[in-house]
Amino acid sequence: MAASLWMGDLEPYMDENFVSRAFATMGELVLSVKIIRNRLTGIPAGYCFVEFADLATAEKCLHKINGKPLPGATPAKRFKLNYATYGKQPDNSPEYSLFVGDLTPDVDDGMLYEFFVKVYPSCRGGKVVLDQAGVSRGYGFVKFTDELEQKRALTECQGAVGLGSKPVRLSVAIPKAT
Repeated sequence: MAASLWMGDLEPYMDENFVSRAFATMGELVLSVKIIRNRLTGIPAGYCFVEFADLATAEKCLHKINGKPLPGATPAKRFKLNYATYGKQPDNSPEYSLFVGDLTPDVDDGMLYEFFVKVYPSCRGGKVVLDQAGVSRGYGFVKFTDELEQKRALTECQGAVGLGSKPVRLSVAIPKAT
């Protein structure tokens, strides 16, 4: 069954063909792209929905290229992706996050996710925090759906090496106030 991702931060010139080519350049095959437009003016609203063959392909793409430079973008932009909800009720299952500090500049969202998901299958994503210029601030967050796995990761990966060139520093992330 097909699955979609939301893509934001689009410039007005970025049409369906541009978005499809950008994904193809990154080695990802998309089924379709739907640019969302203002109903009154017809002007692009700055985001779109990108459809993939199945959920596994969409998730792999989200973790692999989110935050990476967007090929052909002027001015320079990065892929800004998230799960598409289309107004569906959000998934209210609990999430348990870890703060990951002392990341080197080469670590991206995909690397952060892969580091944790291979040992902790409930890991749902990794996000490296970037500054305005798109440069890593040296920290990020990983989300888990299983609290026990989050706690295991906190103890087992504290000071771990293999994610960049420095040992990582972990702590329980404080949830954002809603």
